[in-house]
Amino acid sequence: GSEEEEEEEEEEQPQPAQSALPVEEKKKIPDPDSDDVSEVDARHIIENAKQDVDDEYGVSQALARGLQSYYAVAHAVTERVDKQSSLMVNGVLKQYQIKGLEWLVSLYNNNLNGILADEMGLGKTIQTIALITYLMEHKRINGPFLIIVPLSTLSN
Repeated sequence: GSEEEEEEEEEEQPQPAQSALPVEEKKKIPDPDSDDVSEVDARHIIENAKQDVDDEYGVSQALARGLQSYYAVAHAVTERVDKQSSLMVNGVLKQYQIKGLEWLVSLYNNNLNGILADEMGLGKTIQTIALITYLMEHKRINGPFLIIVPLSTLSN
């Protein structure tokens, strides 16, 4: 047993190379749940937490430029839609529905797929009908169109 005790004592001794390492200049963030957190430490924790949230959820300019350039490339063919088709006679689309129609027409023009996922009651069904009537009137595309809907929307 005395040899094992000597080996354990040797392992516990600090290595000289470790003590020669430079001390970190950045202050370590203390544990906010410990009892020995000073007011200065608490402020440091709050400042760093705020920075983390800002970094995590803030949209960088590079990301914004990337999204703009993606949209410009994906929707290279643009077509302005100012009003609904004259084939739609029983109602008038709201402005946001016309913007949605313009987006759907852009998907069609650029051979893209998309999902119209507005909230309930905002007019997804009527926007889809508006797209079909727009394609019929302005593009002379009379189908075929595959329409799959819940039974509750058949009256529309």
